[in-house]
Amino acid sequence: MTTAGLAGRWRKSSRSAQQGACVEVAVTYAAVGIRDSKDRDGAVFVVSPAQWSAFTARIKDGHFNR
Repeated sequence: MTTAGLAGRWRKSSRSAQQGACVEVAVTYAAVGIRDSKDRDGAVFVVSPAQWSAFTARIKDGHFNR
C-alpha cells in the first residue's frame, strides 16, 4: 500500500489534547494512513481499512487498557 491519495484527507481526533501528542489519520477506500501530528513530513504507517477497523474495535473493547 502507498500514501497516494491520502493528501488532503488528514484529520486529528477532536478529543486529542492541544499538547500535540497525537496522531492523524487519513482514510480512503483502499488505505488508512497514520502519522505523527508533530512530524507531518515524516513516516506514514499504512494499513488496509479492514486492519484499521479490527484495530479500532479492539481499542473500543478495552483490549489495550492497563
